[in-house]
Amino acid sequence: MKKCIFLWVSCVIFSTCATKQELTTDISLTDISGEVNFTDMFDDFIYIPLETSEKSLFSTVNKMIVHENKFYIMDMVKMKQIFVFHNDGTFSHTIGSKGEGPGEYMNIEDFTIDTENNRVVVLSYPSIIYTYDMSGVFMERKVVSNAMLWSICNYENGFICSTNHQSATSGADARLIFMFDKNFNLQYKLFDVLPVQVAFPSFVHQPLLNSETGVIYCDSFTSKIYFINTEKPSDSQSIKLVLNDEAPASVYADPMKFITNQQHYSFFLSFYFADNVLFLSFADKGKENVLIKDFNTNKQIVSHVPFGWFNILFHQNGDLYSCIDPLRILENKDKFPISNDTKYMLEYDGNPVIIKFKSRKL
Repeated sequence: MKKCIFLWVSCVIFSTCATKQELTTDISLTDISGEVNFTDMFDDFIYIPLETSEKSLFSTVNKMIVHENKFYIMDMVKMKQIFVFHNDGTFSHTIGSKGEGPGEYMNIEDFTIDTENNRVVVLSYPSIIYTYDMSGVFMERKVVSNAMLWSICNYENGFICSTNHQSATSGADARLIFMFDKNFNLQYKLFDVLPVQVAFPSFVHQPLLNSETGVIYCDSFTSKIYFINTEKPSDSQSIKLVLNDEAPASVYADPMKFITNQQHYSFFLSFYFADNVLFLSFADKGKENVLIKDFNTNKQIVSHVPFGWFNILFHQNGDLYSCIDPLRILENKDKFPISNDTKYMLEYDGNPVIIKFKSRKL
């Protein structure tokens, strides 16, 4: 599940009171203490092996959306396609495919589900969208911007995309966030980009997230979390995450420089925000650490994670979802307290396994 180097990232941050939302100014990740394991953070684990067959085999889960009792899974590394499974793991169908024919794309960078219009929207380079109905039938192809857009998220009145600092560094398109209506007409551009063009894709697999309180963007290159006000974009705000040794922007413009020196930097690995709780993992001096901050109680932990798995992909009705390679489960059964009552068996060379679980109270 790695989009670049050894990284996987996901993070979000803002606080919500019982009656109104209030953003904090920053959150420090510099005081790391002790170790924390899966069972300290989560419980009620259930795993769902996915049907493995010639038509359903894929390699990685770069993004997953749970919608109407189905898993929509994007593999952008090997198969470059979206696979749809029923919630018991049975394969249903695919959406889109790589190619040059009608309804086919040359690459897939991201996707989202337009729940208001019952369609799947695929974002392809360079800033081309392909829309399909929920059964996978192609509907439309459209170029939506001259800027290079890499991430996409649906919201009630439109779509939000991000350049992830990989587009222009000056001029009208030198913005981080682009907002469109449901017909992909441009509405707003938000937030200046870095003065250097970033050479990496976002370390966070899903930098744009829907939450109960709006759309959130996690900027792994500036250590900021943006809360995007979809009703009044000019009121959008950001929060700074304070790391021990944050990499300078110039490092992200030079892949070899970053790869050579990454052990000296702190940077994000994964992030998610669900039910007013922030889940964030980050590297610090080559070690993986986790922040969990519950804004309901204002409690938090910042600890080392000895076993490298922390990647929340989706949440719904109080449940969190992730995935893991079946080999990792089979070789580390003591670390995965999960049931065996499943429709499909775990196979060493099978599809990634969906994990469903709940967050423990801090």
